[in-house]
Amino acid sequence: MLAQLVEDKLKETGLSLRKAADKIGIAHTTLSRAIQGYTVDVDTLIAICNWLEVSPSSVLNAEGITEDALAAKIALVVQSYPQVKEIFETALDRLEAGEVDQQAINELVSFAAFRLGVERDKK
Repeated sequence: MLAQLVEDKLKETGLSLRKAADKIGIAHTTLSRAIQGYTVDVDTLIAICNWLEVSPSSVLNAEGITEDALAAKIALVVQSYPQVKEIFETALDRLEAGEVDQQAINELVSFAAFRLGVERDKK
């Protein structure tokens, strides 16, 4: 999820990886490693998340493999794209009511993140 958020932000801002790393205050190689999924120290993660304007806990929870991972991913997408909040609230209500399964919600999250990235590219 962190990699996708960084890639989206790079496209949105038109920054290169080096320029983004300069803005964040880290080495471009460190940003590259973070995008590739390598572990970075807490201060670096906080700096990247501040630049992305998302909370580090959302990113950490979304990256983890827990039962709450889906909720964390939804929270991260909603935090990044507040305009989809109502859609996810409705979807979660339907999940609780047994009207849809968790796989449908997983697909919704993936599609929303992808589609919103595509919509940003069109602007």
